Amino acid sequence: MSKDFDTFLEEQGITRETSAPMTPQQNGLAERMMQTLKGGARALLVHSGMSEGFWAEAMATAAHVINRSPRKGLDWRTPYELLYGHVPNVSYLRIFGCRAWVLNDKATAWDPKAKAMILVGYETGSKAYRLWNPTSRSIVISAKVRFDETDLPNHPAPPKPKPASPKQQPLLASPPDVEYVDIPIFPSTDEPSSSKIKPIIPRPPSPSTSSSSSESDATTLVKPKKEPTSKSATPHDTPFPANIPLFPSSTAPEPPTSPPASSSELPKDPPRRPQRQVKRPERYGALATTELEGVSQEERDQVYLSQVQLFASSAPSGEPTTYKEAHASPDSELWIKAMTDELESLQTLGTWVVCPKPENRKVIGCKWVYRIKTDADGKVTRYKARLVAKGYSQQPGLDYGDTFAPVTRLESIRLLLGIAALNDWEIRQVDVKTAYLYGDLDEEIYMEPPPGLKVPDGHVLRLVKALYGLKQAGRQWHAKLKSTLSTYDLKQIVSDPNTYVAHKVVDGKPCILVLPVYVDDLLPMGDKVLTDEFEAHIGNSFEVTLMGDASYFLGLRISRDRGANAISLDTGGRGGHTWQVNCEFFESF
Repeated sequence: MSKDFDTFLEEQGITRETSAPMTPQQNGLAERMMQTLKGGARALLVHSGMSEGFWAEAMATAAHVINRSPRKGLDWRTPYELLYGHVPNVSYLRIFGCRAWVLNDKATAWDPKAKAMILVGYETGSKAYRLWNPTSRSIVISAKVRFDETDLPNHPAPPKPKPASPKQQPLLASPPDVEYVDIPIFPSTDEPSSSKIKPIIPRPPSPSTSSSSSESDATTLVKPKKEPTSKSATPHDTPFPANIPLFPSSTAPEPPTSPPASSSELPKDPPRRPQRQVKRPERYGALATTELEGVSQEERDQVYLSQVQLFASSAPSGEPTTYKEAHASPDSELWIKAMTDELESLQTLGTWVVCPKPENRKVIGCKWVYRIKTDADGKVTRYKARLVAKGYSQQPGLDYGDTFAPVTRLESIRLLLGIAALNDWEIRQVDVKTAYLYGDLDEEIYMEPPPGLKVPDGHVLRLVKALYGLKQAGRQWHAKLKSTLSTYDLKQIVSDPNTYVAHKVVDGKPCILVLPVYVDDLLPMGDKVLTDEFEAHIGNSFEVTLMGDASYFLGLRISRDRGANAISLDTGGRGGHTWQVNCEFFESF
């Protein structure tokens, strides 16, 4: 910053604050706008084909357009309108990089009246354009301009189409009963004038048709009238015979004087591709192999469509999308009970505090999300309503900072399940209720009251806990869970940060506990004594549901045979379709 600028700020009573080095998140609004400007400038340069040397002109043009574009955060008004009090006129805007013809005021009697230039922006403080003169390599400012927006001088030309090869196959398939032969459109001067055009011979309808019948039914082209030729004649001087039909017609008269073509003159059939039978892999089941052998493609499509309809009909339906739909649905009593339980849970955990609406802070919205929970067999277990904040309206650097939170990889879960089966470990499942609400917020966030919650007029909710939908909710929950697990001596694995492991000695015997975490779903596995202790420990910190031995986790149905030290994972199971994934683990683990 210059000293003149510092003096200006002091005179105006403005306090200047700076962000820490290498921390752009502290100035999130400006950084986000910079990304918007850079994206717009990059698009202008790429579309127009202008070089990177015009980046400053492109940035200025992008800012000029953005200031005159409506924005949702301004109630669909433009920054220009807020500053000057009226809607801007944008009829003068032109395509960046287009051809511009500028009036030549200094032209003599025989000079061109206009010069060809390129539009690169708009002059600040005047109703004029900024134009690039490629001849003098300078910027010209003028208002006497006419544009050709269809011409972008620096735009890369599209690739020219390659000429068609003589051996190239036609784009449209030939009719099944017609065979094409080469027809010379113009007679050659090297051939005798009595040369005839080869006829188009239709293929016989079936192999059983006799050759004599095929020859008698053959339709030939009408011979064009013989045109006088000379040695100096060129193909362009010869008229095209207009009476040559492109396809044979069953009603076309057969010339009586044309003798039937001999078998040696008939064109040979083009070689056909070998028709080998494609055998599908057996993993698709009998539906794709034995049951549909000899079935037409149309019937196969009908079978597939019926299976899709069966799967869709078995999926849960009737989930409302809005608060009004939930009240108007046939299951309104169940949805109202679900919303009441959710509000009671949120108020019990102290998720928010009712306060007057602040004047200088943006208030985010919220919505209800409704889900019908099912078990592994697709049966409805409960109706769930969750209150979600509209986190997409949060402002970076003001309402949130970092948002990243790790989850356990599915590959790690499958591997650990195999190791647990091999070592005969316990595999339990723990679900943390309203997990995100245990995360404490570091920022000050205000939210509109949800439908169904009564608050005094002019009041909003100041969030204290990380409500679902907030940008930082997942990260805050992960930080809370990590600190809680550390009290049980659980440490993160370097290769998978959201998988924890603890080694303890119980009664002189070494024991192990491995804990994969996927958001709010915990899958403790290990020796029985440690898994029992962990379930009691985690229940003292959070409200959890102890589901016992794991049977359904992240859409995977877990089937276990402890006697054989084997385990299998089953995905799907709806509509009669099951995709079995058997995991085999060897003694090398």
